[in-house]
Amino acid sequence: MFLREHYAETTILSCPDYRPQFFHESVDFIDAHLDELRAPGRAIAVLGSSMGGWHALHALSRHADITVLALNPVLNPGTLRRDSPPDDVDQSSGTPLPWPELSDENFPAAPETMLDRSRLRLLIGARDDVVPPQPTLEACARHHWSHRIFAEWGHRAELGTAMREEVNALLQRAATNTAPAGFSIDQRGSIY
Repeated sequence: MFLREHYAETTILSCPDYRPQFFHESVDFIDAHLDELRAPGRAIAVLGSSMGGWHALHALSRHADITVLALNPVLNPGTLRRDSPPDDVDQSSGTPLPWPELSDENFPAAPETMLDRSRLRLLIGARDDVVPPQPTLEACARHHWSHRIFAEWGHRAELGTAMREEVNALLQRAATNTAPAGFSIDQRGSIY
């Protein structure tokens, strides 16, 4: 709703329905979806939160042309807090979802060393009670990833001015990263 309200007139918004708990199936689906979005001069900006952020990081390792903003991304599912059960309902249909065991095979850690830091920014809620902020902050320091800490945020973002500034900056970075010399960017870039 937030993206639709602020960006629908200037940006192609795309929210594919995929099954984040099935990594290998989702990788194929996300790759195909990104391929469908590609067009000459079109920037692709990916915004992902939590497990969606984890998928966005994996997508960035496979697609050198996307730009990512990840909100409280899961870097390593093995570090998720066990006192908070994962979402167990498909947000679109309301159908219960079986979650496989949090293992490296089902949920491999984000490929940190393969991520282009010029195409990545992380937003971290200091009060996140699902994805512990400290391992993410340590990864940011280790890899010199651009990030912003929000002292008042938990696992969910506050969809106000700060978030709008971050999405605007994401779109600008995506457009800058996409434009070859002498080309202009299509006004209707994509947020995936």
